[in-house]
Amino acid sequence: MTIYYASLFFILGICLGSFFNVLIYRIPKNERFINGRSYCPKCETKLSALDLIPIFSYLALRGKCRYCSIKISIRYPLIELLTGLLFLASFVYFDLSFELIRSLVFISLLIIITFIDLDHMIIPHSLTIFGIAFFFSWHLFFNIGQLPTYVLGLIIGFFSLAIFVFFGAMGGGDAMLAAMFGMYFGISRTFVTLMLSFIIGGVFSIIVLLLRKRSRKEKVPFGPFLTLSALLMLFFDYFFLAFYGLQ
Repeated sequence: MTIYYASLFFILGICLGSFFNVLIYRIPKNERFINGRSYCPKCETKLSALDLIPIFSYLALRGKCRYCSIKISIRYPLIELLTGLLFLASFVYFDLSFELIRSLVFISLLIIITFIDLDHMIIPHSLTIFGIAFFFSWHLFFNIGQLPTYVLGLIIGFFSLAIFVFFGAMGGGDAMLAAMFGMYFGISRTFVTLMLSFIIGGVFSIIVLLLRKRSRKEKVPFGPFLTLSALLMLFFDYFFLAFYGLQ
């Protein structure tokens, strides 16, 4: 039975990952994504159902559009696979529980936000506000006794990065993402998540400077570092909280 549910959540993940690819492409362009059919960005031919089977369509078409033969980015099946693996990991970690549902929504938002930030260096407020509203409502219905802790987490998360926004070192979307973390994690876990993001971001910056892949003046989106830190906190919270003496 466990294998059955594990397979089910993996398949659900890769199917939703295909939809997330659509959101990542269309949200920054303000295009419809509910009713509009998927199409090739080069020839603009509407894709058939056979072209949209997660991962397998990419392999069957050998990474090319069926209609114009343009090369399809390997990032599309990788996002589908990543989503499937994270959904599977979430099931393994949380089992069949209400917490599993909350974590899947969180993971979904992180994936969409991260790749939009990588492409456009923006984090749409519509996504973070949706996340904040969803997790606030969740605590309101299922965890109202602890709601003040999460509201304080939101405030601390937002203002911790708002300082950097004020000095132009980050964008407002990063601060809103940190606020969403606060509503999901609460105070202590949000604090550790932000600390981890600065450590990971700092290590990355040192490596790319040493390799001379970027100059000091080139901007790097901070959202992916926040996302990676949030995923580490989601699955390894006890380790990191203990490391910081908060467990």
